[in-house]
Amino acid sequence: MAMKRIFNQKGQNKKDDKSELEKQILRINALEVHVKQLLKFENQARSSMFEMSREKTVRRANEHDQKLIELNERTSKSEQTIRQITQFINHNQTASVEEGRVREERLLSLVEERLTAHINKEERMQETIQKCESYDRKLEELNERLNQFEQTVREVILFIHNRYDKAASVEERWLDVEEKFEKKLAAHTAKEDMLQKKISSLESQISKLMEQEQHLSNDHLRNEERDQSDKEELIVSDSSPDSRSEQRREAEEMDSISLPLQMRILALEKNYLLVNEVQAGLLKRVDELIEKWSGATKEEAENSPIQQESVFKTLYIDKLYLDKYEQNNNFEQLGIKSLSGALNIGATYGKEAVPKEITEQVKEDMEKMKVAKEEMEKPQTSTEEQSAPPNDGLSSEWNSKVFEEEAPYTDIVIEDDPSLGEDPV
Repeated sequence: MAMKRIFNQKGQNKKDDKSELEKQILRINALEVHVKQLLKFENQARSSMFEMSREKTVRRANEHDQKLIELNERTSKSEQTIRQITQFINHNQTASVEEGRVREERLLSLVEERLTAHINKEERMQETIQKCESYDRKLEELNERLNQFEQTVREVILFIHNRYDKAASVEERWLDVEEKFEKKLAAHTAKEDMLQKKISSLESQISKLMEQEQHLSNDHLRNEERDQSDKEELIVSDSSPDSRSEQRREAEEMDSISLPLQMRILALEKNYLLVNEVQAGLLKRVDELIEKWSGATKEEAENSPIQQESVFKTLYIDKLYLDKYEQNNNFEQLGIKSLSGALNIGATYGKEAVPKEITEQVKEDMEKMKVAKEEMEKPQTSTEEQSAPPNDGLSSEWNSKVFEEEAPYTDIVIEDDPSLGEDPV
C-alpha cells in the first residue's frame, strides 16, 4: 500500500490542482452572475426613471400650452372690452370735452397697467418653462454620463479578468479584485443615491412651483373678473379714490407672491450648481481611473515579454486510455498535435530514471518490513530452538515458509472493461 501511495502522489497533486481550479472557476462564474444582475437592476431602474421624467415633461408641456391658449383668450377678451369702451366714448361725444378726456386718460392708464401686469406674468411663465426644459436636458446629460461610467467600469472589470486569468495566484488576486469592486460599487451606489435624492427634491420643488402657478392663474382669473366689473362701474360712474386703494392692494399682493417665488428659484439654482460640482468631481475621478488603467496596461506591455499566441490551449491529462495501442500507434488520429512529458507504461517511467525520493522511501519501507519481521520471529525462538535442526540454512528457509503461510491474503477479482474492447491476439 505504501508503494502505491508513493507512485500515485503525482496524480493526487494534479487532482488537488484540478479541484482548486474548479472552485476558482465557480467563484468567477458566481461573481459574473452577480455583476450581470446588478447591471440589469440598474438599467431597469434608470429606464423607469427616464420614462417617468418623459411623462412629466409631456404633461408639463401640455399644461403650459393650455395656459398659453387661456392667456390668448383673455387677451382677446381684453381687446373686446377696449373696443366696447371706445364705442361707448364715441357715443358719448355730446358730453363735455374735458370730462371725456379725463375719463379716457384714466381708462387708458388702467388698461396699460393691466396689460403690463399680464405681459409680465406671461414672461414669468415662459421663463419657468425654459428652466424646466433646461433641467430636463441636464438630467438627460447626467444619465448619459452615468452610462459612460458604467461602460468604463465594465471594461476595467474585463481587463482585470483577462489579466488575472494568466497569473499563477488566482485566488488572492480575485479576492483583491472582489474587495476593490465592492468598494467602488458601494461608492458608486452612494453617489447615485445622492443624485437621485437631489433630483427628487428638484422635482418636488418644481411640482410646488407648478401648483403655485396654478394658484396664480386662478387668482389672475379672479382679478380679471374684478377688473371687468370695475371697468363697467367706471363706465357708469366716475372713478373714486377706493379704486386706487384696491389697485395698491393688488400690487402689494403680487409683490408678496413674487418674492417667495424668486427665493425658491434662487435655491433651485444653488442646488443645480451643487449637482454640477458633484458631477465634475465624478468625471475627474473617472478620468483618473482611466489614466491609471492606461498606465498599468503600458507597464504590463513593457514588462511582459513578447509571446506568440498559441492556437491551441494546453491540456493537462492525468490518464489516457488507448484502444489497440500496438496496432494504432499514431496520436494524430486522436486529434492530438503534440505531447509533452514522460509516458508512464506499467511500472516504468518512460525515458526518465527512478527519482531519488522514491528510492529512499522504498529503502525505508523495506527496513521497516525487516524490523517487523524480526519482532514477529523473536517470541517464537524459545519453542523453535528445541525442534530446530542444526543446519542454519534450513532453519531460515523453514521460518520464511511459516511466515508466508501465516500472512493473510485477499483474492482480488479483476474484470475486463467492456468499453475498452478485446485485446489484440
